[in-house]
Amino acid sequence: QNLRHGPRQGGPELLPVRDQEIVGRFPDGFTLYHANGYWRSVAETYMEPSEILVVVQPDTEDTRRKLDAIARIYAERFHQEAVLEMKSPVTVDFHNTGKR
Repeated sequence: QNLRHGPRQGGPELLPVRDQEIVGRFPDGFTLYHANGYWRSVAETYMEPSEILVVVQPDTEDTRRKLDAIARIYAERFHQEAVLEMKSPVTVDFHNTGKR
């Protein structure tokens, strides 16, 4: 949740975080989605631009350490009260089309 006093998340503001913090930790790939986040505080509902980072990795101490570092950096850079992390077991298949 944004304290409404920090820089906007997403767009060009996110590029340094992506390039300096995410790419080096997950060089095999990741996906970033742009979204609108909503939350309720007392009697008012708020909306702000949000970013969703999807990383498919084994649930190891190394993966958790990397994600924790990214969440901490994101929270500091964008003045967030909280950063949500969701974990879910998945089965992943890549279908090779033979094209490059």
